[in-house]
Amino acid sequence: MKKLLLLPLLFFPVIVAFLFEYNFCYFDMSRYQNLAEGILFGCLLLGIISLLKASRTRTILFFIAYSIFTIFTWIESCFYYLYEVNFNPSTVYILIDTNFNEAKNFLTSNIDAALIIFSAVLFLPLLFIIPFFVKQIRFFSWFIKPPSIFKRLLSGIIGVVAIFSVLKLTGVINQNLPYLIFKTSYQYSHQTNEFDELGLDDKIGNFKNSIRRRNDNNETFVIVIGDSHTSHKMSLYEYDRPTNPKLEAIKEELIIFDKVISPSISSIKSLEKALTLANYEDTTATNKGSIVQLFNSVGFKSYWISNQRPLGEDKNLLTKIASAADESVFINMTSSDLATPYDGSLLEPFEKALDEEYPKKVIFLHLQGNQQEYNKRYPEQFQVFKTFDDKYQDIEDMIDAYDNATIYNDYVLSEIIKKLKIKSSLSFMLYFANHGEEVYETQDGYGHSEENTSKPMYDIPFILWQSEAFKEDRPIRFRPYRKYMTDDLIHSIAHLANIKSDVYEAERSVFSIYYRNRTRYIQGDVDYDKLFE
Repeated sequence: MKKLLLLPLLFFPVIVAFLFEYNFCYFDMSRYQNLAEGILFGCLLLGIISLLKASRTRTILFFIAYSIFTIFTWIESCFYYLYEVNFNPSTVYILIDTNFNEAKNFLTSNIDAALIIFSAVLFLPLLFIIPFFVKQIRFFSWFIKPPSIFKRLLSGIIGVVAIFSVLKLTGVINQNLPYLIFKTSYQYSHQTNEFDELGLDDKIGNFKNSIRRRNDNNETFVIVIGDSHTSHKMSLYEYDRPTNPKLEAIKEELIIFDKVISPSISSIKSLEKALTLANYEDTTATNKGSIVQLFNSVGFKSYWISNQRPLGEDKNLLTKIASAADESVFINMTSSDLATPYDGSLLEPFEKALDEEYPKKVIFLHLQGNQQEYNKRYPEQFQVFKTFDDKYQDIEDMIDAYDNATIYNDYVLSEIIKKLKIKSSLSFMLYFANHGEEVYETQDGYGHSEENTSKPMYDIPFILWQSEAFKEDRPIRFRPYRKYMTDDLIHSIAHLANIKSDVYEAERSVFSIYYRNRTRYIQGDVDYDKLFE
């Protein structure tokens, strides 16, 4: 009974962390799951040590294990307090990718009284708790007291398997930091091995002979990638709802291409072709180079700033492409795409990149865009549309949410242009989406699927803004009525940035006078224009 009463003292770190989260953090069911995970992990860690005979070795191992247990508990709670999300593989990847100075500056600016008090309450009592348990050298003997080494090992294996099974089957293991570090390391290693042969993380790849006309002006080029954004739901493209009020206010400054489609409605397939030399004619040309490497090869400083998770089945290739950038920033630390930071969160690191003193810069901004769930893609103040329909309320809610997400996207793009106007004299911003989306327009449903495809799933916005200085320096005769598919995007951006290389083909650039129409094949060998004529 005396030892049972000592158990709360043994799990002191978990109990303190739980009370801290209850009083100072957003509290939901996940905190109870985290408490259960902490207790089970403690049992697993300390239970293994209890299998050893009482000795100096066990005392040392207990000290190490209990310290690790406490530190991981502290890290998990501090992180949840700061971000209101649990650790996940993408989070660990971002933290590993953060340098020491960035981490120090972040902690310095975010430490407050609550964190200081929590840290003190958690760690200071350990100066007394750990020595107390060290003295209780036979404290663990009540857990398992088998008469032989064989039974000791057998009991240990059964106990470890049982606890790990509970952690795994209940899913709470996904909140365990040591497990996530191991899982992330494995995923990152697998990702690296899978794409290493493509050479996408090399700074310049195969662009050894790229050239660019000498220009002494400061230049900043911005490529913004949207997600699940169909042009059918944009008032810039004559949608009947005013979903682009800010962009329409500067419409005279924009070049709006109205016949642009995505090569696929799969994010990874689409962006693999848009951001590398792969296209319909040569789907294996991914290893020939990416747009990031192309800019690097002519002396630009490259930035990749993303609101997408860096790890995941449809993320790994893009993260590999991003790794060639001189600086990459991933702000999305969530475990899924259901609840993510708003795209406006990208504006701060974007402005920081603009402020850096460097004559030639290219900045890639990867938005969360209009991904499902649509109502989680915008702050409350952007909930402009709210339709009431007793019969079809669910459908109207979905349409309203998507249109509200488009209004927020309009705000983000307008802010990017506004900041670009202030910071740089010679610049452009190009916006396109990975693919479109069906939202009760031509089908009784929403989303995107190749098995049940529709025109809005492929039709995407393709919008160019240029500074006055850029127009004077590079006068281009634009033909926004041209039919175009973004699997040739790397050629168009190279043309816009005035980069020449061995693999550049002017007839594939929608901005070139030599542009040549080609059949826009989707889903392998389906002619898009014949399918939807």
